[in-house]
Amino acid sequence: KPSPLSELPIQYADYAHWERQTLTAEVLEEHLSYWRQKLAGISPISPLPTDRQRPQVQSFHGGLEKFKLNQNLIQKLTQLSQESGTTLFMTMLTAFFVLLYRYSGESDLIVGTGIANRNRVEIEPLIGVFANVLALRCQCSDDSSFTELLSQVKQTTQEAYKHQDLPFEKLVEELSPERKLSYNPLVQVIFSFTDVPSMKSWDLPGLRVIQREEGFNSVMDLEVYLWEALSGLEGYCVYNTDLFDRATITGMMAHFQTLLQAIVANPQQKISKLPLITAAEKQKILHEWKNTKTDDPDDKCIHQLFEEQVENNPNGIALVFEQQKLTYSQLNSKANQLAHYLQKWGVVPETPVGICVERSV
Repeated sequence: KPSPLSELPIQYADYAHWERQTLTAEVLEEHLSYWRQKLAGISPISPLPTDRQRPQVQSFHGGLEKFKLNQNLIQKLTQLSQESGTTLFMTMLTAFFVLLYRYSGESDLIVGTGIANRNRVEIEPLIGVFANVLALRCQCSDDSSFTELLSQVKQTTQEAYKHQDLPFEKLVEELSPERKLSYNPLVQVIFSFTDVPSMKSWDLPGLRVIQREEGFNSVMDLEVYLWEALSGLEGYCVYNTDLFDRATITGMMAHFQTLLQAIVANPQQKISKLPLITAAEKQKILHEWKNTKTDDPDDKCIHQLFEEQVENNPNGIALVFEQQKLTYSQLNSKANQLAHYLQKWGVVPETPVGICVERSV
């Protein structure tokens, strides 16, 4: 049966042929020259701390955690973006860099982001794989304000867009970073944002299609995806379960939301001062964990309690320093020796005694 659709002026094969002819040696070298300079000296592996040691061979075991950002917060972030001359993606990416910086303590960071790479009108309606990954580098500092860092990320992103035609695989091949079976080369963290609303379900004549979530593979250590929704922004994290616990990722996304709220409240604040902890965590720290009152047994002093422990467990290990160990009995003996030495020099209660020694037993 003939198709009722009109013929497309070009096909995906035409695009592939055009790309091969366009990416001449001269054009490739121009792109590579930029990326070599931009990514020079970058660490081969993400500094993001993990819950477990990285396995020798990457397993791709993945988990997924969803989250939402409310409309009020997104409106404020959009306004901040407009005032800063940036896109919402750039603002969100900058906040994500701050989150990674605060988690890792490392100032030199790299995050990959997906790009549609349909930057020509002719290929917009084509079916086919055009997507590419851009490796975006950010250098943070405690003294930088969020707006200053946003300006840096804006410049980096705009430059990267100009050199987006270089396939990521070609970039990895040319840069030849340290390769190991335990992690993905060059980029292990992805942050992706789309302004196309998520389609929960769609209908065809006589057929209803729904999205069904199955198990997830994780090519990267951590991947964060965001998209527009009626209620604001929706998103999810895909993470490597060999590296991270679910609670860690849930906490990280909660901190991300706290960070975003602090940013819109004061974008001039230094990134080192922007709060991360949630209201629930603050309550726990200030009140629940602070409630450490205990009843002192018989109002005894510390040295008396220690001597009771010496009597109850004289051979138990009381002190460890490197390869040295002292039992309660040995430590008590040395404490008595020191006490007699101080008495010999006329030290009595309330006499100040200076201490200046190296850390040791």
